[in-house]
Amino acid sequence: AVMIDLSNLQYRLTAVDEKGKHYKIQDYVENLGWEENERELSTRMSFTVRDDKTAKGRLSGMIKPGCLLIVSATDGGSLDLEVTRGYVNSWNHSAQNGGRELKCVCYDDLYHLQKSQENLYFPSGTGTKPIISGILQAWGLPLGKYEGPDVAHGKLKFNNRYLSDILLELLDDAVKKGGQKCILRAAKGKI
Repeated sequence: AVMIDLSNLQYRLTAVDEKGKHYKIQDYVENLGWEENERELSTRMSFTVRDDKTAKGRLSGMIKPGCLLIVSATDGGSLDLEVTRGYVNSWNHSAQNGGRELKCVCYDDLYHLQKSQENLYFPSGTGTKPIISGILQAWGLPLGKYEGPDVAHGKLKFNNRYLSDILLELLDDAVKKGGQKCILRAAKGKI
């Protein structure tokens, strides 16, 4: 077991530009937070950033919708890990400080499944794992590892349903059929 001194825990926020170059921006950031809400798949990250000039130009030129942001944690010792990541979904200039602040909201890779509807059918006997991995593959979301249930389901038909609701209903059905309770989570670009 590794002992972590929480009093030394520090968070870093890194912006990744379109060329894959990393920029540490935590010195410009206030009110950084993230949450995983019940019955939602995606992690939501929010923060306010001062739109200061940097060697790369104003931060508003780099932190645009679609920009990848990574939150990491370190204890100053052996712990150095990624906590969450997300893509900028919205950013708005704040009226405070002469409009030189941006309020940003980011979501992880699972966000599109919360905003997209599908018509899907699965014949009786189809397992939990093939359904989940098939949906993720169809949406270009790489599956890192699967430790969830894999029970046979009855015939499943979904009409104009959000993919996130389909996945959550599938996991609930797996629990009713004796499978273990689990969640889907995005981490380091994989599900």
